[in-house]
Amino acid sequence: MSDTIKKVAKIGGLMAIIIIIFIIVVAIMTYFFNDDSILTQSMRRIAPMPAATVNRIHWVSSATVDDNLRALQHQYESPQIAKSGLRIDFSTPEGKKRLLIRKKDIINKMVEDQAIVILAKERNLTVDPANALIELENIFAEADAEFNVAEQIQQSYGWNTDTFIQRMIIPDMYRQELESWFYENNIPDPSLHEKITEAKKELDDQRQFTEVAKKFSQGQSTEHDGEMGWFTSDQLMKELSIKAFTMNKGEISTIIETPIGYHIIRVNDIKKADEGMPEIVSLSQIFVAKMTFGEWLEEQMRTMKFSVLGGEFMWDSERQIVDFSDQAMRTFENTARNNPQGDASLF
Repeated sequence: MSDTIKKVAKIGGLMAIIIIIFIIVVAIMTYFFNDDSILTQSMRRIAPMPAATVNRIHWVSSATVDDNLRALQHQYESPQIAKSGLRIDFSTPEGKKRLLIRKKDIINKMVEDQAIVILAKERNLTVDPANALIELENIFAEADAEFNVAEQIQQSYGWNTDTFIQRMIIPDMYRQELESWFYENNIPDPSLHEKITEAKKELDDQRQFTEVAKKFSQGQSTEHDGEMGWFTSDQLMKELSIKAFTMNKGEISTIIETPIGYHIIRVNDIKKADEGMPEIVSLSQIFVAKMTFGEWLEEQMRTMKFSVLGGEFMWDSERQIVDFSDQAMRTFENTARNNPQGDASLF
């Protein structure tokens, strides 16, 4: 009996050594040689390696990054894309660099998704997986009645429905939950309301709307003296729409609060509904922005600890993103994004 135990222990020890050596080999191929060959990707499925970590204990798996990148290639190489005539070739030296850019994009998205899940759970926010099926149906709601969602996902991504839900829908549901929580609980800086109140006072004192807009307003409309353009009722935020379509031409509103900030709007002109065309209004606004969800998320992420493993990428703590370690690749990416030259691989 003792001899049998010794043999089992010996075999177990040998297996442990083999497993350790295997893990070390995978780590060396991943982090020192930046090897993305099919063999190394297969090995990473057996011995998962982190591509990045969030707060040290939360992983972004290299195997999942590999799989997501394959899904992206699958999309670009699909018959639908081929029929469109777009040139997408990842086999050339430049094509391989473009694919590396997309890999960086994928890691960035996965890191942000992980951060969002952490922030959501810290606030006791959860998502119901059962609702993910509803979200999936909504995504393909406009498809033909005989449209097979699972088949389309397989054709477009090479995934089954469960993988699509876990990779695409669940992260988006967490983002929606956290964003809703933010806008329900965010207390705006009192100085913002003071600023819009001062703008309203100047309007009440008969100062020109365009002058007040130049002085106080934020956002793109500021470049056009507050002018926003023409809108139907469903093209405006609910709070603005309710007010704008009850006002007369030339009328200036009171202060309107929306989730994104404080507004004062002026109706420049009105075109009544006619021959099937909806009523539209021409608006100008004075806008003072609240902190957005994106700004808050960046602020929260600055309190977290991020690490990117391997030599290809690094964590840019200033911009809060994954970036290339190599300056030449950063330059190539900048040039490629600004001059796609018919290559849709970065769209």
